[in-house]
Amino acid sequence: MATVDYWQLIWYATNTSDALRPGDPQDWVFWGYNIGDAISLSAHPCCTLSPTPEVDLRYQMLAIENVHLEMNLIPAGGGQLDEERRLFFTVRNVGQAPVGGYVIGFGRIH
Repeated sequence: MATVDYWQLIWYATNTSDALRPGDPQDWVFWGYNIGDAISLSAHPCCTLSPTPEVDLRYQMLAIENVHLEMNLIPAGGGQLDEERRLFFTVRNVGQAPVGGYVIGFGRIH
């Protein structure tokens, strides 16, 4: 029978100059999955910055891009090999307003 796991990561800008600006990417790496797991990712804007007359903060949009998986084989002794798997992805601000924070939702079926 399949098991479903879900967890989240929260990123916050420490100040307005650290916000994720329109077009800016942030790269992430994730461990903790097995071959054949079905994995989902989503990015949700969650924090607004102090509004200014020049910036409309109502429309914050994020995208998950460049998802790729990597496997390394690591010697485990006795001629055996262990697998180390990593998932790489990018969160990009595809909107027209800075994003002061976001939540990445992870889902896994295994």
